[in-house]
Amino acid sequence: MLHLQRVISILLVITSENCFVGLRGSRSEDNITQCTSQPCYFNGTCINLDNDYKCNCVDGFMGKNCEAVIRRCRFDNPCGDNSVCVERPRGYECYCKPGYRGEKCQFDINECESSPCLNSAVCLNGINQYTCNCVSGFTGKQCEVDINECGSSPCQNNATCLEPVPNIYSCTCLLGYTGINCETNINDCQSNSCSPYHTCVDGINTFSCECPTGKTGNQCEKFIDDCHSNPCQNGGKCIDGIESYTCQCSYPYTGTQCEKDIDACIPNPCLHGGSCFYDNKTTDGYRCNCTDGFIGDRCEGDIYDCRSDPCLNGAECIENTDGSKGFTCKCTQGYAGKFCEAKADSCNSNPCENSGTCTPVPDGYKCLCTDGFKGGQCEDDVDECVFSPCQNKATCINSIGSYLCQCVLGYAGKQCESEINECLFQPCRNGGRCINLVNDFKCECLPGYSGIACSKDTNECASNPCKQGSTCIDGVNSYTCQCQPGFTGYDGQTCSNNINECLTKPCQNGGNCTDLINAYKCQCPVYFTGKTCETQISQCQINPCLNGGLCVSNTSSSEIKCVCQTGFTGSRCETDIDECASNPCQNGALCLESSKTPLEKFYVGYRCNCVEGFTGTNCEVNIQECSSIPCQNNGVCNDMINGYKCQCVNGFEGVNCEFDIRLCSSSPCQNGAQCENISKLNFQCNCPQGYTGRLCETNIDDCKNNLCKHGAKCKDGLNSYSCECLPGYTGQNCQIIADACFSQPCLNNGVYCVIRSTSYECNCKTGYSGTQCQNDVNECIQSPCKNNGTCTNTIGSYECNCDGTGFDGTNCTEDVNECDKNPCFNGGK
Repeated sequence: MLHLQRVISILLVITSENCFVGLRGSRSEDNITQCTSQPCYFNGTCINLDNDYKCNCVDGFMGKNCEAVIRRCRFDNPCGDNSVCVERPRGYECYCKPGYRGEKCQFDINECESSPCLNSAVCLNGINQYTCNCVSGFTGKQCEVDINECGSSPCQNNATCLEPVPNIYSCTCLLGYTGINCETNINDCQSNSCSPYHTCVDGINTFSCECPTGKTGNQCEKFIDDCHSNPCQNGGKCIDGIESYTCQCSYPYTGTQCEKDIDACIPNPCLHGGSCFYDNKTTDGYRCNCTDGFIGDRCEGDIYDCRSDPCLNGAECIENTDGSKGFTCKCTQGYAGKFCEAKADSCNSNPCENSGTCTPVPDGYKCLCTDGFKGGQCEDDVDECVFSPCQNKATCINSIGSYLCQCVLGYAGKQCESEINECLFQPCRNGGRCINLVNDFKCECLPGYSGIACSKDTNECASNPCKQGSTCIDGVNSYTCQCQPGFTGYDGQTCSNNINECLTKPCQNGGNCTDLINAYKCQCPVYFTGKTCETQISQCQINPCLNGGLCVSNTSSSEIKCVCQTGFTGSRCETDIDECASNPCQNGALCLESSKTPLEKFYVGYRCNCVEGFTGTNCEVNIQECSSIPCQNNGVCNDMINGYKCQCVNGFEGVNCEFDIRLCSSSPCQNGAQCENISKLNFQCNCPQGYTGRLCETNIDDCKNNLCKHGAKCKDGLNSYSCECLPGYTGQNCQIIADACFSQPCLNNGVYCVIRSTSYECNCKTGYSGTQCQNDVNECIQSPCKNNGTCTNTIGSYECNCDGTGFDGTNCTEDVNECDKNPCFNGGK
C-alpha cells in the first residue's frame, strides 16, 4: 500500500497554484526537483530530469520506479527441466529433482554404481531408482531373498511342505489324500462296505452309508413319516410327502401349519363404533366403515377439532378442508402463536443491526441507523465504490468516507490506469520475438527452441523412444539409446529386441530352458539341480525318512536306509512305538504317547498326565504344598494330597489365614468379589461368576461333573472347561468315536456294523439282539410250539417237544395218524 501511495504521488503532481507540471511559484518560474519524493523502489537510484526523472534499478528489478521484479526462473528457465528454479533478490538458485545432479541438474545419477543388486542379479538404472532382474531362485527389490518354494503353499489339504534342496519341494499328505500336491481325496467308497440297500458317500479318510431320500431302516425299507411330529395346528390334517408334508386346514385357519386365523374382525379393530368387514385385499385383512365425524384406517381420527373452541383472544378457528385431522387459528391484530395466545411485539427480536434503534409501529417496526449504515434493518454500509472509480478490473475496497483500488497484476496507479510492459527487459532468448500481454508476455520462438522464453532446446528423448529400460541421450535434433544388458538395438537404435539366452541350449540333462531378461532359468527333471541342471541329487536329498529319521544311501547301489529316532520304527520310520504299553505312569496318572510338537522338532516318548497332587516324570512324587509356606499370620500348614489345610489363629481365616475376619477394610475378598459387612465382627464376599469360597478364592471346578467321555482328561477354566481327548475320540466332550466299528464290537456273527455320530449300531443275525448282538433271543416267548408242545430255547433258535400231544413237526402242528401203525387187532378198524 505504501508503494501504491508513492506511485500515486509520482503520477499526480498537482500544485495549489495551478502551475504546469514541473514548475512552482506565482509565475511558475521555479523548476521542481522530481526526485524529492524518492519515487525509485528497492534501492533504485533517482536521476532528476526536466519535468521528469529516471530510475536506475539494481540487478533483479525493472520498471519506471523499479517496482517490477525480473522473474528469471519463469522467462529463462536457466536450471533446465530436471530441477526447481527459485528466485533470489540478486538472481536465482537451482534445486535438483531426485535422481539428478550438476550445476544445472543436467546429469542423471546412476543408482546402479553402488551395485545394489545381490546374488548375480542385473541392475537396470532409472530416474531416481533402479530395478534388479533376479536370477532364478531369488526375489526381492535387491534379489536378496532366496525364494522358498514352500512359501506359495503348494501342498493342499493341510499337507506338510518340505524343501530338501533348492528349487524342489515335496508334500507329506494327511491320511485320506494323495497326489503330488496332496490335491486328490482318496475315494474310500472303492472298498464299498455298504449293504446293497444303501448309497456309499465318500468322506475324508472315511465313508458313510446313507439311504435314499425319504427312506430309513436297516434295509432302507421304511418311508420317513414327516407327519410324526404333528406339525399341523388348529385341527389341520397332515398329509405325508417325501421329505415334506402338507397341511389341510379347517376354517377359519390358513398358513403352512394352519397357524393363521383368517377372521380378522374378531375382536373388532374399528374404533368409535366403526363397522368391520373382511377384505383380503388389505394388509390387515379387514376394512372399517367409520361413523360420522371420524376417519382413519381404524376410525381413530376426529375430523371436528374446532368443536372444543381452541383459538384464543377472539381468533377464528378454521377446520382443515382436505379431510385430514387438524385446524388453523386466524389471529386478530396484535396476537400470534398457534392458538393466538401471545401478544406480538415486533422489536423483541432486535431486528435492527449495527447498533440501530428499533421503534415499534402499527404494522411492524422502524430502524433509526447510526452513521455509516443504511437499509431497513441498518444492514448496509454506505458504499463509496458504487461509482466504479477503479479501472482495468481492479477491485474497489470500500471504507468509511473513502475507497482503495486493489489492482490486478500488470497494472498500477491510483485507479489502476497504467499497464506494465513486461517486454521492456527482453525476456525472449535465442532470437525469439516478445509480444506484450497483460501481466505477462509471449515469446514466438525460432525453429528448434521452445519454452516460455525460448530457452529450451527441443528434447528428442521426451517421447521415450528407447525401449526396455535403456537410457536415452539427447542430441541436436537426434538421440542415442544406451541398451541394458540382454537387449540389442532395432535398426541400430531403440533397444527393443530381447536377446534369447536359451539359443545356446545351456540346460543339461533334459532340463527345459525359459528365457529371461539378460538371463535364463532351467526347469530341472527329478534328481537334478543347479543353474544348468548339472548336479545329480542323491535320493537322500529329498529326505524320504519320516519323523526325523536319518537317510543313509548305499554308494554301491541305489538303495537307501532310514536310521530312525528313538521311539519310531519302520522302513521309513513311519511307525510310532507305543511307550505307554509298560504302564510307566504311577499314582493313577494317565499315560499319553507324545509326538511331534511345535516346540520340540522331534520329541518321541510318552507323557504322564498326573492326577492333582503328584508330579515327576512318572508322577511318582507327592507335591509338598506346604513347602511354599502358604499359611499367613502364624497359621499352621498341614500337607494333604493335592492340597494343604491351614489351621488359623483366632481372628484370621481364609484358605491361607490371610484375612482379618472382623471387617472389610483389609479387602479380604479375592478375584474382584465385593465385600459386604454383616456385623462389626463378620463380613461376606459376593463372588463374580466362576468363583466360589468364603473369600471367592476358589475357581469353581467345572470338571466336577466330569462331562468328558471315553477317558478324556477334563481341563478346568474360568466358568468353563475343555476336554483333552484320547486318540480315536473327538467332539467337545470327546463323545464322538472316530471309527467305532474298528474294534469289531458286533458279536455272534452280526451282519454288519454301522458308524453313527457318537457310537455305532450292529445289524444282528436272526436269533440275537442287543447293542452288540450279545443277547440270545428267547424264541419261546412267542409260543411257537402249538398243541401243548414243549418249547426249549437254543442258541439262535428253539426246539419243540411234541411227545404225548398227538402232533408232530417243527412247531407240533402236524396231526399224527396213529392208525398208520395198525394198532387194531382181529380185523378191528
